[in-house]
Amino acid sequence: MWDKVLRTIDRFNMIERGDTVAVGLSGGADSVCLLHFLSTIRDGYGIVLKAVHVNHGIRGAEADRDEAFVKSLCEKMDIELFTFYFDVPSLAEEYGMGLEECGRKVRYEAFSSVEADKIAVAHTSSDNFETVLFNLVRGSSLTGICGIQPKRDKIIRPLINITRTEVEEYCAENGLEYITDSTNSSTDYSRNRIRHNVIPALKSINPSAERSVDRFVESVRRDDEYLTSLAEKLLSGCEKDEGYDKETLKQAPASLKYRACALILKRSGIEYGFDTIERCVLAIDQSGKIEVSGDTYFDSRTDLVSVIKKQLPLEPWRIKASLGENCTPYGVFRLKKVNIRDEKSLNIYCTFDFDKVDFDSLSFRSRCEGDVIGDPVRKVSKSLKKLFIEEGIDAAERNRIPVLSDENGVIWVKGFRTDRNRIPSSDTQYAVIIEEIENEQHD
Repeated sequence: MWDKVLRTIDRFNMIERGDTVAVGLSGGADSVCLLHFLSTIRDGYGIVLKAVHVNHGIRGAEADRDEAFVKSLCEKMDIELFTFYFDVPSLAEEYGMGLEECGRKVRYEAFSSVEADKIAVAHTSSDNFETVLFNLVRGSSLTGICGIQPKRDKIIRPLINITRTEVEEYCAENGLEYITDSTNSSTDYSRNRIRHNVIPALKSINPSAERSVDRFVESVRRDDEYLTSLAEKLLSGCEKDEGYDKETLKQAPASLKYRACALILKRSGIEYGFDTIERCVLAIDQSGKIEVSGDTYFDSRTDLVSVIKKQLPLEPWRIKASLGENCTPYGVFRLKKVNIRDEKSLNIYCTFDFDKVDFDSLSFRSRCEGDVIGDPVRKVSKSLKKLFIEEGIDAAERNRIPVLSDENGVIWVKGFRTDRNRIPSSDTQYAVIIEEIENEQHD
């Protein structure tokens, strides 16, 4: 059975000799199974294992129990453990996100803050089954029906072809203890309703439903990758200085036209759904202009298709920053230097490495044209303009968001994150914590 995991690892080139692999460890059966299995092959693959645990601040004493369990497990397995704490309910309210979405966001940013070549997460075939059904009933393209990718950038999922039942069998065979999240039995969450109500009904029709969906997803993924590659070639062939040749897109097959519109919006940092894509296709066919976000239009009134943004007057501001309290037009912030070894856990959203900052040029300010921040998940830089658009920040509010920077660029953006190049590493001795101690909004 577990030869399938090795085949999955090798097929998708998930692990290379000498890799450091950070494993997301909740303490549940899936993640315990993954950590144990990778520990059995680490010598053969020549890899170094680390474990990362995130306390979401949701389940009180139960979450503390989980953290104690994973610490004990990692000590027994001689694996270095990194723990993080986030107040997800507060963050979800601040960002206007659901608990599930916010929890996923903080998990992956915590995983990515640990120095590693790969990030291994314990998604299984059963998780993929749930995802496919969830996307299908919500309304999805082929890409959504493809479910969870086995590998994306640094993120790997070695158990993606293994069912939850097989995971539990592995734990039993190897005498592995694990913990159960009490929220897993709740039907308050959409995925749990699918898990507890929908999937059992489907398995009563076909006990091998998970395997059948796996085969379906594999087939769809091949087709989707091919069609997407054709759409990318279509855009490359008609790209101009200010946009894309409208006539070329207009004459393209509908399947490629829809994908091309999705790619255009994605490249512009625009969130979109099926309705938005349909309106873009109609705009191409009828030479129109539609609003695709608060300050952005998809425009095909000329012989070019382009994404254009409203130009808003800038109201720049800048305040010299230093350790201690810093009063800005949109909040008072304390910069507190700490010895990282004295801290039980650090919120990576609001912490930076003391030695990676030029304090002589340190300032709080509004965003500037060309500002970028390192994304800790994808390990690429993203413009603040694109980040704010993706997060749905109204254009009129963007200059009110404090940015901490030095002469080398952006260090931190309030409500988002610290630049990936400034996050404390395993070699960091001193860090600086950013604390908002007052919130003064001025019109």
